[in-house]
Amino acid sequence: MGYRVLVTGSSRGIGKAVRDFYLSKGYDVTAPGRKELDLETLNSVKEFVHDNPDFDIVINNAGINDIMNIDNLDEESVRSMMTVNLMSPLTLIGGLASGMKSRRFGRIVNIGSILGTVSSPGRAVYAATKSGIHGVSKTLSAELAPWNILVNTVSPGYTLTDLTIKNNSEEQLNIIRKRIPLGRLAEPKEIAEVVFFVGNEKNTYVTGQEILVDGGYSMSGDLGMISSEKQKY
Repeated sequence: MGYRVLVTGSSRGIGKAVRDFYLSKGYDVTAPGRKELDLETLNSVKEFVHDNPDFDIVINNAGINDIMNIDNLDEESVRSMMTVNLMSPLTLIGGLASGMKSRRFGRIVNIGSILGTVSSPGRAVYAATKSGIHGVSKTLSAELAPWNILVNTVSPGYTLTDLTIKNNSEEQLNIIRKRIPLGRLAEPKEIAEVVFFVGNEKNTYVTGQEILVDGGYSMSGDLGMISSEKQKY
C-alpha cells in the first residue's frame, strides 16, 4: 500500500484501537512509545521528526486530562496539558508537512474531545487545548489544501476504555449511559473507524471538519460530567 501512518498515544484505549485498525487494513504503522517520542518535551518531538520525516498519515491522539478548578490551577499540569495536547501536535505537523507537500499527499487527524463542545467544571485547561486543536485543524485545512493535505478533527464522547472503567463506578457508568441518547458508551473501534474514514487516501474531499462521535450526548439536554478522573492516553 505504501502509506506510512503515525499514531501517538497508542498503548491503550482509542489510540490502540486506531493503531490496530490501520494495521488490519495493511498500512505501515509507527506507534512510538515514550522513549521514542516524549510528547511532554518539544525537543524530543523535533528529534523524532528529524529521524522520521516521511509520514503520510498522522493521527495526533495522545493527550492529558487533568481536572483543576480555575482557582486551584497547578502550573506543571497546565504546562504538560498544553504541551502534549496542543504544542506537540503542532510541532509534529510542522515538521512533517514539508514531506507531505513534496509528495502532494497527506491526511492529518487531530483527536479532540466532546469537552471542546460541551462544558464541565474543572476542565477549563483541557477544553482550551481541545478547542485549540480543532482551531489548528480548521486553519491547516485551508493552509495545506493546495498540496492535497486534508486535516480534520475527530472528537470522541464517552468511550469504553480501561481508564473509563477504572475511574468510574458502575453506578456512575449507568448515569452516563442514561445521558447518552443511544444508551451506551462508544467502543474504541467505533472511534477508530471514524478516524480511518477521514484519515486515509479514499477521503478526497472532507477537510476542516470536526466530527463528534458521542452517541448524541452533545444533543442531549441533560449534560454534565460524572467523574473526576485524571487521564493520560
